Amino acid sequence: MSNFYQLSITLIFLTIATNGTNQLPGCSPKVLAPQVSKCMKILKHLVELVSSTPDYKKIGNDVIKDCNAFRECSTIVKCVNNASFENIIEMLYNNCDAAEYFIKDFPKCDDKLEGLNSTCLEEWNPFKDTPINETFVELPDEQKVICEDYYGKDDCVKKHIVETCGEKEFEIFHKHQKNVVKIVGDCRLE
Repeated sequence: MSNFYQLSITLIFLTIATNGTNQLPGCSPKVLAPQVSKCMKILKHLVELVSSTPDYKKIGNDVIKDCNAFRECSTIVKCVNNASFENIIEMLYNNCDAAEYFIKDFPKCDDKLEGLNSTCLEEWNPFKDTPINETFVELPDEQKVICEDYYGKDDCVKKHIVETCGEKEFEIFHKHQKNVVKIVGDCRLE
């Protein structure tokens, strides 16, 4: 993750140095420096929480707290005015939204799914041994293959969610899975 930190800090200070101070209020280096430091600490803690296979039942509230605190860093994104940096931050925000969904909302459906005692659900592991994309730089779609059997053989995971929790729940689940795949996956989820 140190590459992400280095990239972030470099982008911030290169942009400020190159363009002078941004005309937006609060974008002077004097104001930004403490914010950058605070945001990097939050991000570092967030990454430490989720870098191994975490037990979200134990750390879920801390993840949500860090995600919400990191959203306050949006001033830095506006000041930097760099599309690559903004894309990285947007991806992080999307994954924070996904984490909040899977920690707060999806457990109601998940409890129902566990009651099915489905082999399909028990064996489903869409990421297997895929390493986390520590640079947060998403591969272009043309460099990724479409995820095959992402939801299990014959889309059994999708079928179970739709039948047990409804089509709308699956749509929300799928939206968040697509965001997670951008970071963790090596394929493209349609």
